[in-house]
Amino acid sequence: MPKVYKKEIVVVDTTTHLTYIGVLVKVEENSISLKDVVIFDNTKIRVSLEEYLIECATVGVSPSRKELWMNRDKVISISRLRDISIPGEAGAGG
Repeated sequence: MPKVYKKEIVVVDTTTHLTYIGVLVKVEENSISLKDVVIFDNTKIRVSLEEYLIECATVGVSPSRKELWMNRDKVISISRLRDISIPGEAGAGG
């Protein structure tokens, strides 16, 4: 995982129905630590994850957790929130 992502707002996709959006603090062998975290539960929210990420990228993140640790074995991918493609903006695909 790139060290340049540390202290940046990241999107953590997992093998579960939860996606985490927060500031990457620490990466250890078996865990990842985020701060100022919002949890997207795709079983409880009526908008798509992509729509929610676009909103977070344009309006900002409203954290529901100050700090969170998660097991790395549940992580599928990590990307920076600022790398989300926003329709209508220069460089956006579509």
